[in-house]
Amino acid sequence: MEENVGSYMKREMVTVRSDDSIVELERALAHHRISGVPVVDDGALVGVVSRGDLVRQLAVEEALAEIATDYYRDPGLPMGEDAELGAISGEQLHSKKVADLMTTRLITVESSAPMADASRLMLEHGIHRVPVVDDGRLVGILSSHDVLRMVAQTAIATD
Repeated sequence: MEENVGSYMKREMVTVRSDDSIVELERALAHHRISGVPVVDDGALVGVVSRGDLVRQLAVEEALAEIATDYYRDPGLPMGEDAELGAISGEQLHSKKVADLMTTRLITVESSAPMADASRLMLEHGIHRVPVVDDGRLVGILSSHDVLRMVAQTAIATD
């Protein structure tokens, strides 16, 4: 009998809301030692957000701050002006919400799906986690770590 997603998914999940700040997102990721979470509003799955999404946004913000600093840099200005531009960029970053970063094109699986199908889906789309949805309701999450656990357990069982 082939293993299904329901055998390996995590049923207890950390979720965030789309209107949570990215500071709240980072705190949740760090506190739970995870790299991504489903985004749920009013009980409905509306997106997925990962630390990678956050890092990409930080890189964009940093690049914009450098461009602004270079544009406005004037040898006659005191050094504090560059710091001010950086602070403005940081304030803009703190005002961002999960909705500004999350992926809304959802790729999901059902708990009854074979693990091979879920694994293939994750590989094809280059994703590390996939929400598990049954009858339109979020019931779990399957991560690349869960797939690796299945492979390891299977290898141990056949030794």
